[in-house]
Amino acid sequence: MKFGFLAHAVSPAHRNQMRGLDLLGRLLDDHRGTVRPPGPRLHVPLPMLTSVTSPTGDRCDGEVRGLAFTAEQILERPTAAREMVAAEVAALRDAGAEIVGLGGATSIVGDRGLWTAARSGVPVTSGNSLTAYAAHEALRRCARLLGPAAADAPVVVVGYPGSIALAVARLLLADGFRLELVVRRGRAAGGLLRWLDPAERERVVLLDDIAGCYAAPRLYIAATSSGGVVDTGRLHPGSVVVDVALPRDAPLPPARRDVIVVDGGLVSADASVRVGDGGLPAPTQQLNGCLAETLVLALEGTAENWSLGREIDVAGVRRIGALAARHGFLPTPLAMFGRPLADEDIARLAPHHTPRPRPAAPATTGPAAAPSTTGPAASAAAPGSGEASGTAAAPGSADASGTAAPAPAEASESADAASRRRFRDHVNPPLSRLFAAHGMDRVFTRADGCVLTTADGTDYLDFVAGYGAVSLGHNHPRVVGALRAFLDGGAPTFTQYVSVPVQTGELAERLSSLAPGRLERVFFSNSGAEAVEAALKTARAGTGRTRLVHTANSYHGKTMGALSVTGRAAHGRAFAPLLGDVVSVPYGDTEALARAVEGAAAFIVEPVQGEGGVVLPPPGYLLEAQRLCRRAGAAFVLDEIQTGLGRTGAMFAAAHDGLEPDVVCLAKSLSGGLVPIAATLVRAELWDAAYGSTDRAVLHSSTFGGGNLAAAVALAALDVVEEEHLPERARTTGARLREGLRTACAPYGFVREVRGIGLMNAVEFDGDFSGAAGALADELLTRLPGDLHGLVDWLPDDVRSAVRRAGEALESSLGDMLCLRFAAQLARDHRMLTFVTANSNRVLRIQPPLTLTDAQADAFTAAVSAVCADLALHAGSVTAPTAPGPAGRT
Repeated sequence: MKFGFLAHAVSPAHRNQMRGLDLLGRLLDDHRGTVRPPGPRLHVPLPMLTSVTSPTGDRCDGEVRGLAFTAEQILERPTAAREMVAAEVAALRDAGAEIVGLGGATSIVGDRGLWTAARSGVPVTSGNSLTAYAAHEALRRCARLLGPAAADAPVVVVGYPGSIALAVARLLLADGFRLELVVRRGRAAGGLLRWLDPAERERVVLLDDIAGCYAAPRLYIAATSSGGVVDTGRLHPGSVVVDVALPRDAPLPPARRDVIVVDGGLVSADASVRVGDGGLPAPTQQLNGCLAETLVLALEGTAENWSLGREIDVAGVRRIGALAARHGFLPTPLAMFGRPLADEDIARLAPHHTPRPRPAAPATTGPAAAPSTTGPAASAAAPGSGEASGTAAAPGSADASGTAAPAPAEASESADAASRRRFRDHVNPPLSRLFAAHGMDRVFTRADGCVLTTADGTDYLDFVAGYGAVSLGHNHPRVVGALRAFLDGGAPTFTQYVSVPVQTGELAERLSSLAPGRLERVFFSNSGAEAVEAALKTARAGTGRTRLVHTANSYHGKTMGALSVTGRAAHGRAFAPLLGDVVSVPYGDTEALARAVEGAAAFIVEPVQGEGGVVLPPPGYLLEAQRLCRRAGAAFVLDEIQTGLGRTGAMFAAAHDGLEPDVVCLAKSLSGGLVPIAATLVRAELWDAAYGSTDRAVLHSSTFGGGNLAAAVALAALDVVEEEHLPERARTTGARLREGLRTACAPYGFVREVRGIGLMNAVEFDGDFSGAAGALADELLTRLPGDLHGLVDWLPDDVRSAVRRAGEALESSLGDMLCLRFAAQLARDHRMLTFVTANSNRVLRIQPPLTLTDAQADAFTAAVSAVCADLALHAGSVTAPTAPGPAGRT
């Protein structure tokens, strides 16, 4: 018989673990060429217990799906969650499941499984019968080990009248126990005992505050849907809590040795149970009762609804316990936070359990006991729904290590394959592997405007645009025409040191007239890093000082000087030592800048930190920075390599604040991205101080800098910027794009922020996968046979530290991978090209050509919305499917 099971995350760390497995699974799907159906997928396939054979020879097959939402997230939006659960159950039905099990919170939102069963057309079980059976057996075992006095004392049941708590209460009353039932605070007592046998009600006390139970040794069963209601620090010595709830009612291991918290509602398969077809050990320990009940019913071939609604038949609870034992699933051994709990660990608390007088039985029909006002746990008394015992499914592992090296090139090798091979073998092998792993190793053969085209005619919209360099779009006809005209005219390209270059002088004059302030001198070079080098050298030579001040998280290029003032150490670590007498200050911190700039040669700053993640400055920061530089006699250097020439909605970003810098660096878009050219614009007084003599005139020079060809192309590019009003277009289209992106991303918690100015924008992702590695390790150590926790305890400290660091590195990589995955899906599914910023792999850069149309902006917004929906597994809250029904499968 085939089964399905729908689990959910039991903690934020477990949710992050599921999210991480989903990302790795998507990468493996791409690597294998697996095509996923379009549309969102809200679950993670968990490769565990896909087939089980019991000692009787019976076998069941199926699949476990995990929803990457915690119980709290599911219960925040129960209506949307109910629709989501129904859709997933229907999908399991369509995949062949003849019975579907629900994890804790996934059954609560479906009216304890009743609504879900009626909606999905397949038998459903909440698993609460076996969960209640296992919790009851754990409590009875603890009572026996603690001695007669414990067995004679009241048992506190937290979460009554939830289905698990109600079933356990009935079982305990049948055993002869006295009970203290903790209900939701403020809930009227009338009618709460109607589910209990009238003859047994005299052995029951109702309370609406758990704080009233902490005064003496007690046995507790906690089974709420809210979690965190038991304060283990306030428990009397000798207390034992059988914690059935997920999220846990006792969320942290007790700091005391005189209190025990038993992992409740769990069963383990004995050695006679076989899982899968051999190979690696299977997760057979500490299985949640809801999952195990689903397996037992499938092994029995019972395609019937089980354990639904509030009232679970006690006889059915005992029956499912017997069937589970028949198939090798037992409620022992007990465990505490995943670690095996020996009988002697429990028995050592027996001295705390001494006989005490039995109090007179209180009235059972009056109001609930007056609530206590002490302790934080008092206000968190649980609602009566013990179904929150969802499974913490043990995930498999995935390997995203990249592709194997292709075979050597053959005569039949395609042009695209040859290009990939040459790049891999002769340009950058690691980058080649990264491109291949994320499906980004495409080859373009044509380019026009915002569109790049592959050899097979597939068009892509380019929202990278050479990191902002291709500001006019690819192959703008005016600029290409200027290039052709210059070449066809036969004018000399390089005449810098034997004659006066005509077009170079014209470009310098044009830039000086456009630039903010009085920047009358221009030095030409070939790249942004070279422009920055020229600025730093000019500042030192012109002021006679050495100190250079820059901001944290900045990016100014990768030559030695530019790296020295780049605010991310990772870029320059391999080349240390870099320039000396360099000081970093926080971006936006004028107090730190005031201290650092005294006696400095220059302060270099980006008006908007581009590679830092499109970070805008605080209001007034740049103007105050300029004032501080003037006061200190330091050169105020604006790096406008990304922001200049229309990108931010003005010709120069300096115009937004009315700045008059001493130096401005330009590159990238100066030629519209067609040919390499950069320019360093300098105030005449500073330039003259640095180079204004015969001996110093050529202290800084560049062979290819200032050639007529590049200058002619740049002049044409400036014509286009002005005549097509591209700064204004960037301002209006950029505002439209940001508004659309914010609307598209708003429902999804994995998007932290959409920000930008003009057509320099970014989407920052929440890369928090904290706890994912630890949750995965804990799953494996807990669920796999043997006391693996004990083995890990004996690992040397340095090994444990290395493992911890490896886990933290994995979690950080998963955070980076989410953004890369988003970019990859935009390209693969929607033909939209984006990439991450240099300083942060969690920020998606959106810097299309300034010629972007409104229609193209809207198409990009729609694509982002679709990818967000596809990655809804990573959303911050539950979103109902637009059309409940079968979900996509991998």
